Amino acid sequence: MSRKAFIIVGFAPYKVSWLDNPTNVHIDIDSKYMKKYLESDLGGSWIHKVDLEILIDQPKSEITKSLSAASEDYTLIYFTGHGGLIGQKEFIGLKNEDRLEMLELKTNSLKQVIIIEACRCAMNQIYKKLLPVISNSPNLKNQVRKMCLMNMSKIVASAKR
Repeated sequence: MSRKAFIIVGFAPYKVSWLDNPTNVHIDIDSKYMKKYLESDLGGSWIHKVDLEILIDQPKSEITKSLSAASEDYTLIYFTGHGGLIGQKEFIGLKNEDRLEMLELKTNSLKQVIIIEACRCAMNQIYKKLLPVISNSPNLKNQVRKMCLMNMSKIVASAKR
């Protein structure tokens, strides 16, 4: 069985318009630990530059090119960085304000596993904007929290299908 793994690091802590404070994350550390794990016996003994490709601070075009070239039997994609929501579309943040829709994280492999280690800062930003309006009403505040949690539950449920 042929296999390929990708570790995608969205962006180092650059300031982007859709994110309040990206400097408090440790995505570079996360990616190093994931690489170390995948190369270990327990993680499957993946070999860097053979069946393990690391994409750090790459533009969308390079990431989609690498992913679409993968046609192994099994592909693992691990993304670490920031995520967001615009309308009904979820995305991951890339370098220089670039974004990649989560649905674009696909290969031509027969089987694929995607691990996304990212916040969904858009929900936090929406909640922050609503907070002054709802802070005087505990019932309304609880309803907004429930809506945010329900939205997250739907995403997790759809990912399990």
